[in-house]
Formats: sequence, structure tokens, C-alpha cells
Amino acid sequence: MSVVKFKQLLDIAILPIQEKVEEPQLHDTGSRWIHTRRVKGVCWPYRIAKEVGWTIVSPIDIAIQPVQEIQTSADNPAEFARLKQLMPMEDWVQKKDVLIGISPAAWYKVHEYSWNGLFYPMFLPNGEGTFEWRQGWSVEVPDSHVVLFQPVETQDGRFIAYPGLLAGPAIARVQERIGMPIAFEPVKACRIRRGEPIAKMLVLPKSVLGLKSEYIPL
Repeated sequence: MSVVKFKQLLDIAILPIQEKVEEPQLHDTGSRWIHTRRVKGVCWPYRIAKEVGWTIVSPIDIAIQPVQEIQTSADNPAEFARLKQLMPMEDWVQKKDVLIGISPAAWYKVHEYSWNGLFYPMFLPNGEGTFEWRQGWSVEVPDSHVVLFQPVETQDGRFIAYPGLLAGPAIARVQERIGMPIAFEPVKACRIRRGEPIAKMLVLPKSVLGLKSEYIPL
């Protein structure tokens, strides 16, 4: 039997949860007219989709904010110094040969956590207003499988968790230090509560990557 192993790296981390959709209790048997029976909890395609894989929940209470951003080259220190005068961003992060300026930054920079005697940031700016949100846990999957991240059901548009797929050595590489990251973008200023669902994780056989399409016209 194939096994997916989760390991807690930070004491605040919450390991991914396998959901269980319960049959809804009926409280309208005495009603003359209203008898609601067509609900999500009894729709088997919905139940199976919710229960397959794992739900990733926020490990912390955090007040998120959408950010302003500028990207520039890092090859001319004098030009960069002038740009910092013109654009007083709160944080500057280097990603390979690109410098990313971000404001506001305090809301994510205060979230640093100790691992192996050093402090590491939970949020890493990644460009276009997005972040890598490191979850404080790691996962090990069979070599014949891939890890797929998907958004969760949200109705209010407060944030976006972007789809992503990891395979092979990349799975271990992205989890270095304080664990698995998800691609995340704050859209509205709001508070995310610890334990609130933020993304969905599926583990699939690599064979799904080789599936081909065939289209049969009328």
C-alpha cells in the first residue's frame, strides 16, 4: 500500500486534514412546506471530491494585505540606490537576478520562526503580488507520484491559493528549512484565522501526466 507521510517541523504547524463530509441532520420534518433534501452533503460526487486528498489550513492567525510591487535589475548599485529614493518600498527581496520591492511588508515580515537554531521567514515574496507561504510541515510521497495543489472553495475573494504541481526531487527541494510552501496572493485586507482552509493537496500517480486527449467531432 502506498503511504503519504507528513512531518511536523514547527510547533505551530497544523498537518493537512482529510475531510469527512457528514450527512446533514434534518430539522424540518414538522414543516408543512419546506423539506430541504438537495444539499451538498448527500451529493456523492461532491462528497468524494471533498474527502479525497488533504485540506491545508492556516497555521497562524494573520492579518493579510495586498501589496504594491516593483521589479528591477540588481546589476547597477547606483541606479538601485536612486530607485530606492524614488520608490520607498518597505522590503526588497532578491530572486536570482531580479530585485522585488514590496509595500506594505510588516504584516508578513513579523512571521519568522525558529528551525534548527535559526529564524526563517514564513512568507517569501515571489513576484506579481504573490508569496510562497511555508506551512511548517513536510510531506513524503512515493516516487511514482506527484503532488498537486488546488484552491479551496471560497466565496469572498479575500485571497488566492494558486494551483501548483511538484514531482521528483523538486518535492524535497522546496521543503527545505520550514516546510512545504503554497503559492498565495492576498487580495483584500482581512484576517485569516488559524485552522482556516487555504488550499487543497492531492497526491496522484505520475501516469496522469502522460494522458493524451482525443477529440471526436460530430
